[in-house]
Amino acid sequence: MCHLSAIGYRLTVWLALLVLLLAPVLAAAQTQLYRFRDAEGRLIVTDDPGRLPPSIRNDPRLQPDPAAFSGLSIVGSTPATAQPADEQPVQTTGAAQPSAVTAVRVVGNKVIVPVQARHGRRSQKLQLLLDTGASTSLLYATAAEQLRLKGKQRVRGYQASGALLEARLAQLDQLQVGPHQLRQLPVAIVVQPDERLPFDGLLGMDVLRQLRYQIDFEQQQIRWHP
Repeated sequence: MCHLSAIGYRLTVWLALLVLLLAPVLAAAQTQLYRFRDAEGRLIVTDDPGRLPPSIRNDPRLQPDPAAFSGLSIVGSTPATAQPADEQPVQTTGAAQPSAVTAVRVVGNKVIVPVQARHGRRSQKLQLLLDTGASTSLLYATAAEQLRLKGKQRVRGYQASGALLEARLAQLDQLQVGPHQLRQLPVAIVVQPDERLPFDGLLGMDVLRQLRYQIDFEQQQIRWHP
């Protein structure tokens, strides 16, 4: 999906509404995070079993880490796509490197990731909560206003608690996450539930499923892999 035509946008909305009915179930099943300590004793969380050390990879006692999930579940949408059509959904900026590191903020078992969002001529640094329980990424209304980003379609979703959540669907021109760029990213815009929250929205599975990464809780870093 290169350019969202009127028909394409309506399809996006219908897909979002369909996922709304399944989001509480799908969000918990979309990914598994594993927690282990590397050779240097650092606590690592990864969603890629291939990144696990060989010594524990086949250990039958190894289980996904339920504490790594924030438990939030919101509206669904279609994955981000890049422009033009022959490009990949995720682009890596700069020279090719074995990996790149982003400093993050860790609050308990929650990880807050700095990102750069762009819409039209406006660009804004935001802090997004990494949320593997969210099927789609969202911005709080205050952050959307800074970008002059307006939702064109009103939808409803559900939180993990079962509470109804009203949102508007919009589309960011670009979101920079570590070394990766996502273009034409559908996002949900919701009212911020608490002004004291130290983040501007959620980085959901529509983005995270496209990336390979490890979280170092002790060093408060994310290492992005090619």
